[in-house]
Amino acid sequence: MLLALCNGISLIIQAVLIYKQQIHLSIPIFTFILFCVSFLMAFWTFSRYTNCYFRTPLSCRFREVFSKKEELSDGNYQIILVHKGKGIWMLGDEIAFDLRGYLFPKMYLCSYFVRNFHYPVMNKKKLPLKCLFEPLKIEKIRSFNIVFVDGKKKKTAAIIKKGKTVVPFFRGLTIQSRFYAETLLYTETVFGKHVFRKYIYMDEDIYNRR
Repeated sequence: MLLALCNGISLIIQAVLIYKQQIHLSIPIFTFILFCVSFLMAFWTFSRYTNCYFRTPLSCRFREVFSKKEELSDGNYQIILVHKGKGIWMLGDEIAFDLRGYLFPKMYLCSYFVRNFHYPVMNKKKLPLKCLFEPLKIEKIRSFNIVFVDGKKKKTAAIIKKGKTVVPFFRGLTIQSRFYAETLLYTETVFGKHVFRKYIYMDEDIYNRR
């Protein structure tokens, strides 16, 4: 009888301890789940405002855009974009980037140049899709900058530095936002490797049809 009572009390104490432990464990688990949900919602919102293409499609290819560059010295280039108001950025008198309604127009323009430098490298070396969002070595170019002119204000953004593309977190995320569905479902499946780990031929037309 005494042994049964002691066992009963022992079970009650153990149950209380487990309950308390579960409460302590549930707090960090709940916080982690809340963080994950908040991050996914934030990424979805970010992608919604950055994954669309120019309001008015470009009438030229990237090679024509790149031909407007200024050579500062051997292998060092820059391009000047002038804000004409209402989200319109001009390259010279002919090429217009229509970014009306964009949340981060300068960042999107930087991402446009980065990804167009990446396409030929990825296709030549058969690199996986994830390399589109990561720094890559670019041959024959030491540096490439964009000079944004908005009235009296000037801001320079590095696209290539020391022969390698500059892809900070949000710039890479802007490029990746076109693949937000694949990003949110970034898991291995029974069907094989995730699309980001595969080589897929990519150019600006294919990117824009995502």
